[in-house]
Amino acid sequence: MHRACFFDLLPVELLHTLFSYFLAHEILLTFFDINDYVNSVLLAYTAYRVNFESIRRTSFDLICHRIRPEQIILLKLSDNKDTPGLSELFFSRFQIAQFTQLRSITLIEIEFESMESIFSNLHKLNKLRSFSFNVDLIREKYPVRTNRYSNIVNKINLLLLNAYSRILPQLTHLYLHNGDVLQSIPLPCLYYLKLDKCTLDELEIIVRNAPQLQSLDISLKFDTSKSDICLISSHLTQLNLKITKRTSINETLQSFQSFQTPFWLEEKHWFVAYSNKRLYSIHHSHVNVMNGFSQASTFSTAPNVIVERNPVYELKKTQHLYISLNRDQLWFSPSDYKLADIREIEITSETTDILRHIKDYQFKQIHKLDITIAKEPKNPLDMFEQLLYLFPCIEHLTIYAFADITIDHMLFIIEKFKHLRNVSFRDSCSSSTETVIYDNQKLISQITWRLTDDNFTCRIFNSPAHSVSYGIHWWIGPEVSVSHAITYY
Repeated sequence: MHRACFFDLLPVELLHTLFSYFLAHEILLTFFDINDYVNSVLLAYTAYRVNFESIRRTSFDLICHRIRPEQIILLKLSDNKDTPGLSELFFSRFQIAQFTQLRSITLIEIEFESMESIFSNLHKLNKLRSFSFNVDLIREKYPVRTNRYSNIVNKINLLLLNAYSRILPQLTHLYLHNGDVLQSIPLPCLYYLKLDKCTLDELEIIVRNAPQLQSLDISLKFDTSKSDICLISSHLTQLNLKITKRTSINETLQSFQSFQTPFWLEEKHWFVAYSNKRLYSIHHSHVNVMNGFSQASTFSTAPNVIVERNPVYELKKTQHLYISLNRDQLWFSPSDYKLADIREIEITSETTDILRHIKDYQFKQIHKLDITIAKEPKNPLDMFEQLLYLFPCIEHLTIYAFADITIDHMLFIIEKFKHLRNVSFRDSCSSSTETVIYDNQKLISQITWRLTDDNFTCRIFNSPAHSVSYGIHWWIGPEVSVSHAITYY
């Protein structure tokens, strides 16, 4: 195929610069098949950044078909509720050792089975410089009728210890959930470190192990008698510090008052506020206005703070709206003018009455809906029909509802919402429904036109330490793609 166009006049280097502003699936969807010249540039490009978090199934398949592993420099894998089972599909096609040019990898809620193939081969990635992983969010595929949690934990700890000792010394950027594993590993190249949880004693050792550390983002837990953080490296150029410590209201007020001195207010222009049991700093550019609907009292050292309550008619620039009918009546009447830019809505209510408040409107612009209904409706299908009329273009749907959504209910939603990419049923499925899903993998694709043997995945998320389900999650493609599997976490 050869079609002359403007892109034929652009040098390869300029196209590469243009590609650097886009993720891999955006590049392919935008530039692939423009003409032979552009296709040849895409084929030779070696700096693709692949982000699979919340990706469409079709985009996932496109990347797997069109990009070779050695062309990828950044990879983000996710098995969360938006893309359940993604890592299994990915590693059915590739091995981690094939990504020879990979510089950065991020793992989000990864299945334990995929972890084994990843961590046992990470040391083969000589160019890897950035690693992000939260060990507390590991998922595991197993039926709810078995419980191997203690064995899984032991395997994970051994797997991580072996992998970290081999790869962490070469990294420049690192994000982990906690810092305990870093105390015994040298970090000579580490420039940026983020930890969700760390003690002061652990931080002291980590700083000694990382002499090049310049950027630190850390949540510090005060569990020692030390009361200062002067041990933090003097080489730091950027510090984002969150301190977690149980204190009385008197101690909190004393801390608040300590920032009311001329040193902080006049010399440093450092302002703090206290609200909702949190003490936090305020950037100097935001000292005059604090936006929000919250009625909670806010105390601030900043001068002339004005807490603004945005009226509903200003929602025209809002993209995410939360509606609750638990505390009071619906506080606005929907209209296209007010809600034109809103793409996501969260609805919380005791009953389905809230749907009757807005029954005369259609929200075709809404792509993501989270709905919580505390009390079981008399007829769930009626509620689903109402949702279908109100939100006909939903792509992401999460339902927190009554305790017995059946497989028929799920398939009804999957069939009727034609734009649906993923759907989650949280805290709402009986053990009998889970059993039907687990034992009838092939049957499901035979009783609905929307699902085929190879265009969806389904996962049942369990509490890792208990045989209790807290959600069933579906990732759906519009056409035949890759082989599906229904498994348990």
